[in-house]
Amino acid sequence: MKYKYHKLGLALLALTIITTSSSFAAAPFNDIEFSRYKSDILMLQEKGIIHGKGNDKFDPYAVLTMAEGIHLINASFGLNLDHVRFFKEPLATDYFINADDDAWYAYGLIIASVNGVQLKNDLVPTGKFTKEAFIAAAVGYMEV
Repeated sequence: MKYKYHKLGLALLALTIITTSSSFAAAPFNDIEFSRYKSDILMLQEKGIIHGKGNDKFDPYAVLTMAEGIHLINASFGLNLDHVRFFKEPLATDYFINADDDAWYAYGLIIASVNGVQLKNDLVPTGKFTKEAFIAAAVGYMEV
């Protein structure tokens, strides 16, 4: 249980950085040079928990989407499908009616759902993931 709380701490740190960071330019992200969270952002990137928006951008002022938040939860808790065998290849739309099976986030939605992260089946992956919803999903997973 202590290990799960450590992982939750990393997830909450990532959420805090994503939602409150100030920015401007550096490597590997070229928009965090002046962020007070620069070292934390880089540490989370090195651990594979955050990946940015592409083109060397972290985009610290962006709103966290449901898909991005679910990816953070998966990465923070080390969730995967290594322990699961399926009779039929799962699709994101098997679990979430508003998902796109060809989108970058599809596999992450499957991972979260199969591992017991409690999410509504009508979530909109591109919709805003509030801090409250993020914490509820992370804590809900810890209680499973």
